[in-house]
Amino acid sequence: MGKQSDNKSYNDSKINKEVTILFFAVVVIAIFMGTYIYINSKERFNSASDMKSQMQGTYTYYIGDDPQRQIVIENDTMNYVSLSGDTWYEDISEWLPSEGEIYTYRTYYVTTSGDIKDGSDLYKKGGIMCTYTPTPSPTIVPTSAPKAIEDPDKNKSYSELTTSDKKEICEFIQGWYDYYDRREGKYTGDQYTDEVFQLAVERYGLTEEQLVYIWGYSYEY
Repeated sequence: MGKQSDNKSYNDSKINKEVTILFFAVVVIAIFMGTYIYINSKERFNSASDMKSQMQGTYTYYIGDDPQRQIVIENDTMNYVSLSGDTWYEDISEWLPSEGEIYTYRTYYVTTSGDIKDGSDLYKKGGIMCTYTPTPSPTIVPTSAPKAIEDPDKNKSYSELTTSDKKEICEFIQGWYDYYDRREGKYTGDQYTDEVFQLAVERYGLTEEQLVYIWGYSYEY
C-alpha cells in the first residue's frame, strides 16, 4: 500500500513538472513570436538621412473611410493637423533607421508599408483631408474669432429670461460641446464641461448654477 502511494506521489510530481515546463515553453514561444512579428512589421532604412528623406510628407489617420487627422513631416518637424484645422507639432530628435523608429519625446514606428504607427493608431501614407473652422452654433462664434453678433444683455436677471433667451443659452452650450467633439475627433462627454460653462457665465452674466438649471431643462425650449 505504501509503495503504491509513493508511486502515485512520484507520478503526480512528474506530471506537475511537465505541465510547468510546458507552460513556460508556451510563454517563451509567445514572447518570441510577438517580438518577431513586432520587429518584422517595421521598415528598415540604410541611414538616418535616407529615412528622413523617405518619410517626408503627409500621413492620414482614418476612422472607417473618413480622415480624422494628419501627420505632416517637414524636415525634422512632425506637424499634427486635426479635422477642425487645429495644429500642433513635435520636434523629431532622432531618426532610428535600423529600428524603423522616429523619436520625438515619444516613439513612432514606420511599418513595412511606409505608414506611421502612433501607439495603436495607424497613419497611412498620403491622403486628403478637408479641414474646417468650427462654429459652435449658427448664432455663436468661438471667442478666438471676431465677434459677428451682438452680445446679450448681461444686465438681464434670471427671472427676466424668456423662453427664447433660454433656448439661445442651450444652443450656445450645445454648440461648444459640438465644437470640442469635432476638435478632438470623438465624443468628449463631460471632459470640457468646466470650460463650456465658464464661457456661458462670461457671455450671459448668470451664475453657473443658473446655467446648469437652464441646461437641465433644455428639452423644454
